[in-house]
This record gives sequence, C-alpha cells and structure tokens, in this order.
Amino acid sequence: MSCAACASSVESTAISTNGVKEARVNFATHQLWITYDPNKFSADELKKNIQAAGYDIIWDEQVDPFEIRRQEYFRLLRQTLVAFALAVPLMLVGMLWMHEGWAQWLSAVLATPLVFYSGWIFHAKALKGLKHQTLGMDTLVSMSSLVAYTYSVIVLFLNIQSNTYHSVHVYFEPAGMIIAFILLGKTLEERARYKASVSLRNLIQLQEPYAMLVKEGMHERVPVALIQPGDKIFVSTGTNFPLDGVILEGTTLVDESMITGEYMPMDKKSGDRVFAGTRNQGVSVVIEVLHPINETLLAGMVQRIQEAQGTKAPAQQLADKVSAVFVPIIILIALVTFWGWMLWDGSLHRAIFSTVAVLIIACPCAMGLATPVAVVAAIGNASKNGVLVKNAEALDRLNKVDHIVMDKTGTLTLGQPQVAEVKWIVDNSYQEILYSMELHADHPLARAIVSHFNSNIKKTIEFSEVVILPGEGIKAVYNEITYVAGKSTLFQPEAFRVIQGELDAKGSVVYFGVPQQVFGWITFEDQVKPEAVEFIQQLHKKQITVVMATGDHEFEALSVAKHLGIKHVYAGLLPQQKAALIESLQKQGAVVAMVGDGINDAESMTMADVSIAMGHGSDVARDVADITLIKNNLLKIIKAIDLSKKTTHIIRQNLFWAFGYNVAAIPIAAGVFYPITGWQLNPMIAAAAMALSSISVVLNSLRLRA
Repeated sequence: MSCAACASSVESTAISTNGVKEARVNFATHQLWITYDPNKFSADELKKNIQAAGYDIIWDEQVDPFEIRRQEYFRLLRQTLVAFALAVPLMLVGMLWMHEGWAQWLSAVLATPLVFYSGWIFHAKALKGLKHQTLGMDTLVSMSSLVAYTYSVIVLFLNIQSNTYHSVHVYFEPAGMIIAFILLGKTLEERARYKASVSLRNLIQLQEPYAMLVKEGMHERVPVALIQPGDKIFVSTGTNFPLDGVILEGTTLVDESMITGEYMPMDKKSGDRVFAGTRNQGVSVVIEVLHPINETLLAGMVQRIQEAQGTKAPAQQLADKVSAVFVPIIILIALVTFWGWMLWDGSLHRAIFSTVAVLIIACPCAMGLATPVAVVAAIGNASKNGVLVKNAEALDRLNKVDHIVMDKTGTLTLGQPQVAEVKWIVDNSYQEILYSMELHADHPLARAIVSHFNSNIKKTIEFSEVVILPGEGIKAVYNEITYVAGKSTLFQPEAFRVIQGELDAKGSVVYFGVPQQVFGWITFEDQVKPEAVEFIQQLHKKQITVVMATGDHEFEALSVAKHLGIKHVYAGLLPQQKAALIESLQKQGAVVAMVGDGINDAESMTMADVSIAMGHGSDVARDVADITLIKNNLLKIIKAIDLSKKTTHIIRQNLFWAFGYNVAAIPIAAGVFYPITGWQLNPMIAAAAMALSSISVVLNSLRLRA
C-alpha cells in the first residue's frame, strides 16, 4: 500500500469477503485486522480477493514483516538516489545546451533509466489504478512523464531526419524531474513508516522467547507461548521476566524503568507482582504466571502503540488529498484539448502540441516539492540547533499544541539521584566506613553516596565480611563490629527513638549505623535541569498548559513541580495510564505534545499529537518520537515550536502557489485564449514555467535555513 486510498481499497475488499464481519487496515504498520465467522470465512478466498484488487497479503509466520518494511524503504531509497544522480545532469544539459544535437541525445540516455527504472513505481500503480478504475496522483505523474518522454523521442528522430535540432524542442528534462521530485516525497514518507516499525520491533524484543518452567522440582526451558497462567517459572539474575506474574520465592531488585521510567530499581518480595520485559537485577526468583504471552502488560503496550500509529499515519500532501478530483479533471482537459483542436482546425501537430503542454504544465512537480523541500530545509535548520525532526506533519501539529505533557525523571530532571542532605547524630568520623561499604554496592543510591564523599575520603576500610542484602541495603563487619546501611528494616526498632523514622515519607533515605543505633542518614534528590525553570516559563508565555505525568512517587513529583511552577501533576502512573491521560485531554479538545525519554513513555508518546524524545533516552522512545532533542536541552523545544510556525506558513505558501500555478496556466496551455488573443503555450515554455514554479517553491523553502 502506498497511500490512504490503498488502505481504503484493501479494507473494502476485505469486508466484502464472505464471512468477514469487520475489517480495519493500519496503514502505518501495513496490517489488516478482521473479525470473521470461522464457519464461513476462507483465508484463501480473502487472499485471492486482495490480490485481485492489485495488492498482496502475507500469512507466513516465518516471514519477518519488519524485514519487508526495511527492504521496501531501502528499495525506494535506491530508486530515489539513482533518480537524482541522473536528474541533476539532465537538468543542466537541458538548461544550457537544449538545442545541441549531442545534448538531446545525452538527455535521452539520462532520461530513459530515470523514467523507466526510478519511475516504474508510478507506472505500475497507474496501471493498477486504471485496471480498477481508480485515478490518483500516481496516474498523473506516470502520464505526464510518459507523454513528455514519448513525444521527445519522436521529436528526436524527426530532428535526425531533418538534420536540425532547433526546429522542435524535446522534453526529456521535465519527464525526468517529475519522477525525481515526486519520488523524494514518497521516500520521506516511507522513511517515517519504516522508523515506526523499528520502534515496535525494539519494544517487542524485550519479550523473552523462552522461560525456565519449574515442574516437579525440575527446570525445563520451553517457549513462553506454551506457558499458561498458574505455571511456575524460574527467572535468573540479569535476565528479563518472560511473563507477568507474582513472586513465590526470593527477594530481589527489579528494573521497571520500561514501565515507570524511574532510575531506581524496585524492591520485590514474595507476593509482589512483576511484569514481562522488566529486568531482574537482584537474585534469582520463582514466579507464578498470571497471564499468557498475548495478555501481558508488554503485549498490551505493543498493541496499543500499533493501534495509535494507525490513527496517526503520515498525512497525505494536499496534492494527494485533491487527486480524486484533480487528476480526472486534468485528463479530461487534455482529451478535450486534443479533440477541440482537431475539430477547430484539423491540425494534428497543434492538437498534440497543446495536449502535451497541458500535461506538462499540470505535472505535480511543484506540488510534490512543496512539502519535502520545506521539510529538508527545516530539518537542516533544526539539526543545527540540536533538534531532529522527522516530517512536516510533526512541525505542523506542533504549531497547534496547547498542552504539553512532561515526564519527570530524565526529562525535567537529570535522572540521576544525588545526595540532598547528610545528617549525623554522632560525629562524622564514621563516613570512611560508610563510603567503603557503598563501594561494594552496585545501586544508584550507593553510587550517589560514593560520588558525594569521594573528595573528602583519604582512605578506605578493609572489611572482614561484606554482605549485599537485596532490597534492603548492605552489611559489613569491621573490627568485629557489624555496620549496616540501607532501609530502616536493617535496624532494631529502638534504634529510631531519636528520629522516629519520619523521613521514610520523604522519598529515598539511606540509614547508617549499627543494628542497635542509627548514626545518621542521607536523603536524596533528583536534580532539576538548569534550563527547566526558563523552559516552563516560556511555555506559559505561549499560553501552553504544562502537565507532569510520572511513574515516580507523589512526594518527589510534587517537589519538582513546585520548584518549576507546574500546577497539573499526576504521579504513580503506569504506561497505559499516561496514555489514558493524553486521550482524555484530546477528548476535551486539547492538542497534546508528549515529552519523554523512556520505554514507558512510548505508548503515551504514540498517542500524543506530537511526540518529543530526549536524545539520551531509550531507542524505543526516540524511534516513536516525531522530534528528538539531540543535546537534551529543553529550551530546544521552544525553538522547535517557533520553527514550526515558520515552516507551516511556508509549506502553505508553497502549496497555494503550486496549485494556483496549475489553475492559472492550464487554460493557457489548452489554448482557451488563442481565438481571442492568439496566445498558445509552447510546450517548451510550459516546461520552463513548470521549472520556474518548482524553483520558486525551492527558493521559498530555503528561507527556512536562515
């Protein structure tokens, strides 16, 4: 499928198949979803019907749909590169030596592979459209290029016979340039769809294909598709949980950043839930499976992203939107022009002359350039400012955004815990012991403590015993005294009589001392990015409502929000809850941008009207995003918003003048004014006018580079 019309055709074909009750095509992922009656439905019949409509369908599970998408994109990219490698010299030869015999021959040599190799995609779709009585922009591109090429070949041989190359002009140049420029637009669109498929693949790869099934005391490695709810599986340290479940045996640390987006691994003990795709960072555990593979939280994320991408497929250019009317009208005008001149004065030469002029002047070259050239110029400008933009649609939507939903950790904050305060009840002579203990722990809070004390510590302590306690902290023995650092559970109740444990409600705290006495404690904070305050202020000046949506605890979220001046805060959200928040805002009429950096943000980013990813974030987030901040500076979003206003304005100017040019020039090319004024547009002038129209669009677009 190459356009939204193709998707509609496949959908209607599927729904007309016997036994199919409902059909829905996802153009972004090229998937067909059907609801059917198994007693009436035949898969072979559906495939036969879709093939009869000019498409194909793949059933084989051994075929990788992502590989098909990759091959399609790179095939189109090769055709585009070949097209421009031939089109550039073709344009130069046509402009500088158009009346030279050798130049006309060279133009023919350059145009032939351009029209029939690079342009074959348009000719094939045009034939398919004619076969099924549907006319699109591909039909006009094919007709324009083939008529100009065929006419030029005939003229070239006539010039050989008359031994003059000045009498009649050839039009190999417009025939080739049409293909090259329209193909560029197609390639940019296909690239966006390819990137969308890559993001899904990265998310799907979090799913472990096998699991260690525990049965009658034995461990057996089996495909996860065979495991059912109630089965018990063994999950070793350093691996992803293959399915959703509840821990039966063991206490461990789990990296749930794909769900919550938070850097802190979560303590998990017997009775706690774990999810497929999250990573076991502690000790090995046994879990009881709650859901089969197609009902896990991860599977739900994948499905919702697929569905959301389908609703957010790249918008067709305005030229494609009106093609259902524009193309048939142009063909009709060309036919009326030909027969009109034949009936008027019976001159076959004048009839062909005017018909070719109409088809050339109607070529959608400038319309095809209107968006992609502006996009290329805008992307160049944005990239110089540290912003990667995927397509014109993202810029256009960004211009309309009135709500921005922000993730917290790694987006508004640096995403790394830092020591906020160190409080000693006793003197700080024990800091060398604490520092030396934390050197043995591989935990974000331990690394923060080591970083904080690093410059003040002159020597490290050698312990006779060091024990890592997953989910609790660390224990070490020095001079036959046992020291502990971590949660309050490491201490005896009477150890907290002085401080009464009130700090537990204020976020992450590491207590240090001996089991009978707390010597001190350390609190942590996730530092707000230096530019975050100015960024929020700038958004408020633009009348954009800022919403914080985070998987972190409410205390930390409210603390950051208060510092930044954000009034709307939602904490403790799962990925689907973030997506639901965005959907609810959209139902209220808001145009929403989502800014995030983690796998957990991918679903909500896909749901948003515009998605923005931090450059340091996960591959999934960057692939899903319409816009990526290379340098992670939030102020670059402000630059992107300003650029979107200018880009949208210029694209609309381009489309207006491109269509205006066609509307104004076609009657002249057809010879409507010839009986009154004697005006008749020479095909050579038509080609020049078409080129000037394209050049004007390019020059207007290049203003975006400034």
